[in-house]
Amino acid sequence: MKTGYTDFHGFLEIVDNYAGLGSRQYITGRDNIERIKISLDGAYRGIEGNFKWLIEPDMSINHRLFVPNP
Repeated sequence: MKTGYTDFHGFLEIVDNYAGLGSRQYITGRDNIERIKISLDGAYRGIEGNFKWLIEPDMSINHRLFVPNP
C-alpha cells in the first residue's frame, strides 16, 4: 500500500505476510473495542526500526506504520 506521503505508512504489502512473527499486545481503545497491536523488528529503505499493525476484531488491518529506531 503506497500512500504517496514521505512518511512510513506506505511500506510494501508483502511485509504484512510476516506480521504473524511479531509480538502481540491486546489494547483497548477509547471506544472500548479490544484490538491487537503487532510489533515486528525490521528495516525499511535501509533504516532499522519496527513495523506496527493494529488489527480489528474482524482481523482486518486498521493501521500499519514503520517506526524508525531513534
